Amino acid sequence: MAERTPEDFRFTVKANKVITHTLRMRKATEKIIEFTDIVNSGLENKLACILFQLPPSYSYTEERLNDILTQLDHQPHNVIEFRHASWWTKEVYLELNKAKLTFCSVSYPGLPDDDIVTSSVFYKRMHGMPELFKSSYSAQQLKGLSSHIPKEKEAFIYFNNTTFEAAYTNARTLISLM
Repeated sequence: MAERTPEDFRFTVKANKVITHTLRMRKATEKIIEFTDIVNSGLENKLACILFQLPPSYSYTEERLNDILTQLDHQPHNVIEFRHASWWTKEVYLELNKAKLTFCSVSYPGLPDDDIVTSSVFYKRMHGMPELFKSSYSAQQLKGLSSHIPKEKEAFIYFNNTTFEAAYTNARTLISLM
């Protein structure tokens, strides 16, 4: 894929489910290194971010936060997507900021819709609201989003409301608003 895309094209890769869902970031260092080595060797300078999307049942504990902080390289292109509301705390933001890790802001039913910035990267996933993967975003909602994207940050916005192809229309609208 790296060879078949334009020179300025960049990829974000979701971390393997074994790391995030089976091991749940516990004693996963070896698997993380193996995965990142493969991705880096295949994509080289076209790799933008690695997304570590954690399961909805993965609630906050100090131990789990420590697992993340001690196993991931401290760099902003490691992005953490929490899907349990217990992670939306100042302590989590502060610790990710210290580690230069990126908190993935989300538009996801039942989770805070705050735009959280913990590194030099702004990263947001638009999953569809109110209906997960299905709902389209209005032009007004996208205009609001465009005004919240920090201009001084490298920004990645991904639309995952693909069931009825709303993602493509929403992405084009957001681009036109930028």
